[in-house]
Amino acid sequence: SPFAARSYEVPAPPQKPDKNPLPIAVVLLPMVLVLVMLVSGETMGVMGTAFLIMSPFLMVGTVIEDRIHSKRQYEIAVQEHKEDVDEVIERVVAAQRDEVERRQAEAPTTAECDVIVRTRTGRLWERRPGHEDELELNVGVGRLASRCSLKVESGGPRRAAKLLRDLPRQYAKVAPVPATVSLLRSGGVGVAGGDLSADAARALVLQAVALHSPADLSVAAIVGPASVRSWEWLKWLPHARDRDFPVDVHPLAGSPDAAVSLIEALDAMISGVAEGDKVVIDKRVLLVIDDADLPVERARLTHLLAAGPRHGIHALWVSRDFDQLPSTAGASILVDGSGRATLGFSDSGEVLRDLAVERASVEQATAAAVALSPVVDISRSTAEDEDPPERITLPAALDDIAILDHPERVEERWFDSLNDPLGLGATIGHRGRSPMAIDIRRDGPHALIAGTTGAGKSELLQSLLAALAVTHSPKRLTFLLVDYKGGAAFKDCKLLPHTVGFVTDLDHHEVQRALVSLNAELTYRERLLNEYDAKDLMEMEERGIPAAPPSLMIVIDEFAALAKEVPEFVDGVVNVAQRGRSLGLHLLLATQRPAGVITDNIRANTNLRIALRVSDAEDSTDVIGVPTAANLSRSIPGRAIAKVGPSEILPFQSAYVGGRTEPGSLASRLDLTAFHFAGSGPLREANDAGHTVFATQMQAVHGATLPPE
Repeated sequence: SPFAARSYEVPAPPQKPDKNPLPIAVVLLPMVLVLVMLVSGETMGVMGTAFLIMSPFLMVGTVIEDRIHSKRQYEIAVQEHKEDVDEVIERVVAAQRDEVERRQAEAPTTAECDVIVRTRTGRLWERRPGHEDELELNVGVGRLASRCSLKVESGGPRRAAKLLRDLPRQYAKVAPVPATVSLLRSGGVGVAGGDLSADAARALVLQAVALHSPADLSVAAIVGPASVRSWEWLKWLPHARDRDFPVDVHPLAGSPDAAVSLIEALDAMISGVAEGDKVVIDKRVLLVIDDADLPVERARLTHLLAAGPRHGIHALWVSRDFDQLPSTAGASILVDGSGRATLGFSDSGEVLRDLAVERASVEQATAAAVALSPVVDISRSTAEDEDPPERITLPAALDDIAILDHPERVEERWFDSLNDPLGLGATIGHRGRSPMAIDIRRDGPHALIAGTTGAGKSELLQSLLAALAVTHSPKRLTFLLVDYKGGAAFKDCKLLPHTVGFVTDLDHHEVQRALVSLNAELTYRERLLNEYDAKDLMEMEERGIPAAPPSLMIVIDEFAALAKEVPEFVDGVVNVAQRGRSLGLHLLLATQRPAGVITDNIRANTNLRIALRVSDAEDSTDVIGVPTAANLSRSIPGRAIAKVGPSEILPFQSAYVGGRTEPGSLASRLDLTAFHFAGSGPLREANDAGHTVFATQMQAVHGATLPPE
C-alpha cells in the first residue's frame, strides 16, 4: 500500500521560571522594630526579640531555597524536553527510512521492471483500472519532499524556540525516492534532451508495459523512418497487437500513410462521443510520438493531443529540443547530457530538479519486449472475450496429427471413447484458451447450424462429422446425410464407414420412402429396448448389451430450402427426432438463412445451436438469441458462436478440414518472414502452392478410418 502522509509535532521548549524578588521591606521591618525598641527602652522579651532578629534571615533563606528549587525544576524540564524532541526526531527518521523503502516499492525502477518481465513475478501487470497508481511512472530518483511533516509547537523562550524552528526544514526532504508522473493526471508527457530523451522515454514505456496488462493498455507509435530503430522493439509487445487495439488499424505507424490512418482512426473514435456525454474507457492507449523525423505535420496531431486524454489516449512526445514539446503535455521532462533530469508540471507549476533519470537502451527494451511477447493475461479471460485463432486444422484442434496417416491411432481413439459410454463428444475447433468440444448427447440431443455464403458452414459440417468419426467407431455412431442442393457438402463424408445413407435431390416419392425407413428404424429400436427391458439406448450401452444399435445422426444441409420445397420431409424428420430422443436418434439441421424457417418446434428441440457469420442481426437472434453473429468478420471464415443450453455463449474458430498434404509425408512446413515495425508481410507468395496433392485432410481421415486391407 502507498506510504500515507504522517504528521509529527515537537513540543515547545519549557519557559524559564520567573525569579521571585527578595521582599526588602519585609526583611528590613523586623530590624527597624528592634532598633526602635532599643532606643525607646521597650523590650519584648528574649524570645520576641530573637524572633524579630531571625525573621529577615528566615525570609531570605526561603527566597533562596525557592530559587534553587525552580532552577532545578527548569533543568529537569529542559532535559525532558530534549528527550521528547529526540524521541520525535527518532520517530521521524524511522518513518522516513520506511518512507524511502515504501516509495521505492511504489514506483519500480526500469531495472526492476525488467526483472519483473523476465522472471514474470506476481508484480507483472499488477496495476488495474481504478488503482491509485494506474499509469504512474518513475521518471527518476532524487531528494524530494517527504510525506512526513514535522511541526514545532509555538511558545517557549525565544532563543530556544529559534533553535527548534530549523528542525522542519532539516527533515523536509528524503532521498533517494522516485519522482513520478501520472499520465492520468497530466494527460500527456513530453520528454526532451538530445540523445538521452529517447532512452528516458523508452524507460517510461517499459515500466508501463511491465505494470499494466494488454487487456487494459495498448501501445501505439508514430515515428519517422530515421527513428524506427529506436522504437522497433514495440512490435514484440502484446500491448501492440492489431486485434487488441481499440480501433481497426495497425497501432505502429512508421510511414506517412500509416500515421495518417492511425491519427484518423483515433480522431474518429474521439469524435464518436458527443460533447458532454459520459466517456467509458475500456482500454487506455499510450501513444509514443518521436518528432525527430515526424511523418506527418504537427497540426494533424492537434485535436488528438488536446482531446485524447479525456478518451484514454495519452501521448508520450519525444523531442531533442525542449521548445518543441507540445503545450498540451501536462508534464515535461528535460534531460541533460549527464543523465540528470528536471520534471515540471504545468497545472501546479511544481518543478522537481536534479533527478537521476530512468533510462533504457534499445537492446534492453528489445530483450524485455521479446520476453513479454508470449505472455497472456489469463486473469482477464472469460468465455465471452477469449480470442480464438484465425485458423486451425482439425488435427491441430484434436491435438492428434497421427490420425491422418495412422489407422491404428483412430482405432485407439475409438477404444478410448468407450471409457465414456454415455457421451458422444468431439472437438470441433478452438476457443483460444481451450479446445471447443461439444457432446451431441449432453448438449443436444439435436443441433442447429446457420451461416451465410462464405462463412464456413460446409467446412464446419465436415469438421463436425470428421471429428465424430475419428472419435467414435461406426458401432457407436452412424450418419444419415441429407443434402437438398446436390450433395456437394457431403461429397467426401459419404465415404466414411459411419455413413449409412446419403440422400439428395429429394422428390415426393423419395421423401415418403425416407420417412418410412426412419419410422421403421424407430420401430426396430423400440422393439430392442422392450426386449432387453432398457429405458433408453444409453442404458443398453452402459450394460454392455452387444445388440445395442449405434446412435444415428441425421444431418440435413440447406434445410431452409428443403422446408420450402418439400415441407413434409422436414416436419416428418423433426417428428421422428422428437420420438427418437431415447432411441439414439439425433438431428443436425444446417442452413444459410434461418429467418422464417426455425419454427417453435425446431427451437424447442435444438438445445445446441451454432451461428457462423449470418446476414443480419435477426438471423443471429433467431439462432443463438443474441445479434453478435451478424458482426463476425468476413475475413475469418469459420469463426462461430455456439449457444449451449439456455444461456452459455461460446465464441470459437471451427476446425478446417480442407488442408493440403504432401504425398507420403505429413512433415510440418515452417515459413519464415521478416517481422517489421509496421507488421509482417505475406507468409508466402500467392502463386506458391508448394508440392502438394489435391487431397484434403478430410480425405486423409477417410483413409485412416477405413480398416487396412
